[in-house]
Amino acid sequence: MSYNIDIFLNNKLISCDTIVPFIMSLQKIDGSIKANYYMIDYRGFSDIKNNQFLYYSLKKTGELILIGSTGNHSKLKKIYLKLKTLLFLLKLFLKLFLGKTKIFHFGALSYKPYNILTLFFSKIIFRFEASSWISHKNGKIFDNLLNQRNLVVQENYYVNKYKVYFNSSFIKEKGKKNSILMISPRTYRTWYEHVIQFGVPKCKSFLKDINYTYEKGYFVYIMGHIGHLEGMEDANKSLELLIPKTLKLLSTYSEGLPILVKPHSVTNMDILHKIIEKHNFNNVYITYLHTAVLSVNAKLVVSNYFSNTQADAYFFGATTVEFTHYSKLALKKLKGKSINPNYIDYFINNDENKFKSIIQKSLSSKNKNKVRNIYEDFEQSSKVRSFYKNYII
Repeated sequence: MSYNIDIFLNNKLISCDTIVPFIMSLQKIDGSIKANYYMIDYRGFSDIKNNQFLYYSLKKTGELILIGSTGNHSKLKKIYLKLKTLLFLLKLFLKLFLGKTKIFHFGALSYKPYNILTLFFSKIIFRFEASSWISHKNGKIFDNLLNQRNLVVQENYYVNKYKVYFNSSFIKEKGKKNSILMISPRTYRTWYEHVIQFGVPKCKSFLKDINYTYEKGYFVYIMGHIGHLEGMEDANKSLELLIPKTLKLLSTYSEGLPILVKPHSVTNMDILHKIIEKHNFNNVYITYLHTAVLSVNAKLVVSNYFSNTQADAYFFGATTVEFTHYSKLALKKLKGKSINPNYIDYFINNDENKFKSIIQKSLSSKNKNKVRNIYEDFEQSSKVRSFYKNYII
């Protein structure tokens, strides 16, 4: 007997990063499991396809399907899209009614029109937490400094019967009833072996193409939003000032090793290209490989504010650095620490000499990166097997 899972991703890559390793693990337990990944937003759909290794990994487990559309439309087009959505819902309703699928989602089924499905099929619909990494109280503290995040409409979690969490603090907040606590899929051995087997060769090939040797190592610089960010010393300028400063320090003290810049889907590439061209960095290269892949042999991985991709780097054993310039108020509220100190080895606030010393220390170290806290998801006692037995079959 085969099992089908329909997955509604949210509009951020993080949900895809969380669920693909989880599906990969379930399929290792039962090869008959089939998955479809649905994206309502075209930009999110495009972001996944542009993330080379993540999309490659998704394609090994299922199909990515766009059920939304692109941009603004005429009145007639909007009517067509509404009819298309209605037809999709009817087909999905029939699949659920016949017991031919289960649904994993990250919030889409908490809202109209999809929440109608939770009224009839709550026992086979699972609401997943988007980030599988352990959160820290500093994250909420920093969020409160970001005025724009206060405008987000709060989701009604309680329309979902089953809720899958990776943070025990969320269970305390949302309630224990029908809550399922799992280990981060991004720490599963299945995912680790997939990254080593299929990701590392892609990284080696990329470095060979730019005339560098993988075995000698490299530096990774994770990019995010470039522009206004509350909590920085200068909310309007700090990030744009930090980028050339970070690149200059890396380029100057890298001893000729390449600096691989990993943009996010929200990164303003025009600004990034202008900065690189203006300062004429000759060993700086942009890559769209997954952070997990890049971290396997990175000397260090740096970002200018905490990114969840730093947790990937930390898991794969890379030295993680948050080199930033937060305001005095932000530092006071964060108690002089990272937004998420769980995954940052060195937190550096506006101290170039300290960052320089960390770069030099990483070069002098002969130790290879060692994976941290891997989870044996295929063992008989694993939580993944329990989930499979209790909720899939």
